[in-house]
Amino acid sequence: MKTLPLRRRFFAISIWVFATVAPFVQAQSNKDQAADLSQVPQMHETIEQRDARMQWFRDAKLGMFIHWGPCTVGDREIGWGRHANRPWDINQHGPRTSDPDYDNYYRRFNPVKYDADAWVRLAQEAGMKYMVLIAKHHDGFAQFDSKLTDYTIMQTPYGKDIMKQFVDACHKHGMRVGLYYSTRDWESCMILSPTPQGDGWSHRSSGKTRPLEECIRMLASIASGGGNLLLNFGPDQFGEFRPEEVAIARGMGAWLKKYGIAIYGTRGGPFTNGKWGGSTHRGNTVYVQVFD
Repeated sequence: MKTLPLRRRFFAISIWVFATVAPFVQAQSNKDQAADLSQVPQMHETIEQRDARMQWFRDAKLGMFIHWGPCTVGDREIGWGRHANRPWDINQHGPRTSDPDYDNYYRRFNPVKYDADAWVRLAQEAGMKYMVLIAKHHDGFAQFDSKLTDYTIMQTPYGKDIMKQFVDACHKHGMRVGLYYSTRDWESCMILSPTPQGDGWSHRSSGKTRPLEECIRMLASIASGGGNLLLNFGPDQFGEFRPEEVAIARGMGAWLKKYGIAIYGTRGGPFTNGKWGGSTHRGNTVYVQVFD
């Protein structure tokens, strides 16, 4: 295995959300109406089918997480960059319930360089086995054509369903696809969740990119710990990744072509992780990742 110098201890927060469907419930004429989930495959799968699905996820090891939306027009963090009160959640900005700037970025959101096929090809170059895109974040903006709100991609100058293009491209190239849908909604404050999320996810001009060496070490550390890395990327307002992100994706792909046998389809151990590194195994073969 390639030896990587020890920099500092770090941890990664991994959020993995797989093609789940969150029912949206609204009161209408004093009668609750819930979404029909009868067609969701996971509602009918057997234990054996579930185990096979989870087996695939455990083997995949690496995916691409994409945070993106109108917030990039104003160079703000997605959701958390909205300077308004968050009822029953995080009362950070006083009594104001709207952010006139943030809430109107969508009127200027026109990602004319968005190319879902190019995104998927880059993820494949990086050795990633699945992709997860933000369908709706806490700010309430929907990247798809919704019948429940006008605060959607269809009301922007772009006017095309971003999610449909993304899902179609993933299917076309044989890439597994996941959707992130936040049940929080600070724009309408109808549905809230008590689970906070960290900052630094979407594109900002001041944002810094982790170096390739650190990303590789993070992947090796998570694999040796028995986990799965969902590495985040943040396209700009036009739909393009910054050059350093592209370089990191391709660099990881090159590394995985050489050392992927020690990552894909493995399980953590048998040696206990430490500052020195960690280990993975497949069957009777043990792979050691040495950091120091």
